[in-house]
Amino acid sequence: MSARTPDAIRLSLLQCSARKQTRPFSSTCKRFKNGPLTTFPPTSSPTLDALLSNWRETVFLPSHLPTQYTRMMYRPSLHHHLASEEPILVNLATSNPFLKTPPSKQPFVLEPRARFAQPRTKDDFFSILNLLKERKDWEVFAHFLKEMGLSGRHVTAMMVKRMVKKGAQTGQMGMVVEMFRRLPVTGLKIGEDAEVAMEVMLGAVHRAESGGWEEGELTRAWRNAETALRMMGEAQHYGNAKEVEGQAGGSTAREAEVVGCVLALAGLRVQRLMGGRDGDGRVKELAGRFVECFGRRGLGFEEGSAPAANTFLATWAPSWLGVNIALQVLPKEAGFRDLLGDIEAAQLSPKLEEAARIVKDLDENAEDRRGIKLYNAFNSML
Repeated sequence: MSARTPDAIRLSLLQCSARKQTRPFSSTCKRFKNGPLTTFPPTSSPTLDALLSNWRETVFLPSHLPTQYTRMMYRPSLHHHLASEEPILVNLATSNPFLKTPPSKQPFVLEPRARFAQPRTKDDFFSILNLLKERKDWEVFAHFLKEMGLSGRHVTAMMVKRMVKKGAQTGQMGMVVEMFRRLPVTGLKIGEDAEVAMEVMLGAVHRAESGGWEEGELTRAWRNAETALRMMGEAQHYGNAKEVEGQAGGSTAREAEVVGCVLALAGLRVQRLMGGRDGDGRVKELAGRFVECFGRRGLGFEEGSAPAANTFLATWAPSWLGVNIALQVLPKEAGFRDLLGDIEAAQLSPKLEEAARIVKDLDENAEDRRGIKLYNAFNSML
């Protein structure tokens, strides 16, 4: 069975167009969109491989084709062009990002398709997340995100938060931070959404906690948090924000609760690994930054709401720990030490106690909640 070339396809379409006195296709475009189509290597799960393959064929492949070809695939009025005994082949550049080889040409047969048959973004995104087990799977997932962006599928902040939680639960926080570091590939920014940024920091804290605060995991968690905080202050991670002394003025790098998580990990590192001496001055630097970012705000949460109180605990308990450690580590002559003490005594301690009481009184499963777990764990360390 012979195959028609793209030029023959174009000629046929133009003849059809002339008969209808319309010109729905370009007669000059020979370029393909979005560069080479990604070839996904095998992962640890056959189910994951099947999902990735389905997305590649139904969503990513059409996004790399010129408009005249996608119209033929999706317009029922043009499907008769694809019903011929002669298949229409399109040679498309493909590449495997894990092989150091140049892109190669691969023939694809154009077939009639229906847009409503394409997979749902959120449903399959969450299904894929649940199948990520090994580092190799996360590496493949990074290129899946790249193809999602090229095909116009939007990854929401809620989806990114779920991704971060999945990484934290499966011991892959290093890969989560790497996803943001590979912004040109994944398209994921860490400096725009405060909830996403906070989830990353809580993931780093969870890494250290689940490792028993031992040297190896504590050090890796601290490095994850420091890397994340640095990226939050980079303009490329925060739209068009201007960099001010390495920190985007309105980015998540200026959120006190975010800085407080890094302060907690830096303080624990000083206490447990450096003999209680802030030799590199990082605790002092972060404590000053926390005071500056905290400002004169008043802390609060929805009165009488256990979920709101639990979220408050998860958000501010790490800062509470970090501030208390800083007060132990910092010299008495530190200029902002009194301000730090006022924040702890007038804001953090009483509000966290109130939130913990509300959760315990109103939630029968209080001890299973993340906020209460963090608060109780940190309380026992002070």
